[in-house]
Amino acid sequence: MDMRMNRNLMKAAAILAGTVFIVSLSLSVSAKCDYPVEIDEMRFMLDDSDMTATVWESVRDDWGDQELYSGDVVIPPYVEYEGCSYKVTSIGPRAFVQTYADSLHLPETVVGACDDSFSNMFDLRTVTVDEANPSFMSKGGVLYSKDEKVLWLFPRKWV
Repeated sequence: MDMRMNRNLMKAAAILAGTVFIVSLSLSVSAKCDYPVEIDEMRFMLDDSDMTATVWESVRDDWGDQELYSGDVVIPPYVEYEGCSYKVTSIGPRAFVQTYADSLHLPETVVGACDDSFSNMFDLRTVTVDEANPSFMSKGGVLYSKDEKVLWLFPRKWV
C-alpha cells in the first residue's frame, strides 16, 4: 500500500511540475515586447493581455519633429504582428505631436486618446472618423467627442 501511494504521489508531482512548466512557458511567450513596434509606417504599443494596440509616438528627427505621420494618415482598425492580430483602440500620449499629416482618419475601433495626442499638427487640414465610431466624430473636418461636448482637434490649416 505504501508503494502504491508513493507512485500516485510521484505521478501527481510529475503532473504538477509539467503544468507549472507549461503555464510559465505561456506567460513568458505572451509578452512579445514592452516597446513600440513599427507596422506599416506607424508605431504601436501592443498589449497581449487583450490583443489591443495603441498608436504611439514616432521617432523624432534632429529638429524634434516626428519622422512618421505625414501626408494622409489613416489609422488601421487592426494590425498584424508576428502572426497575431491586434485591435487598434487608442491613441497614445504625444502620438501626433509635431507631425506633418495633411489629413487624419480614425477607424471605428479607436475609442480613446490622451489629452496631448494631437498638438502642433502643422499641416493638418481635416480629420475624418468612421461613422460607427462610438467615441469620436468629425464635423466639418474638426474632431469632437461623439456627444460634441469635447473639441479634440481643430486643424491648423482648416479652411
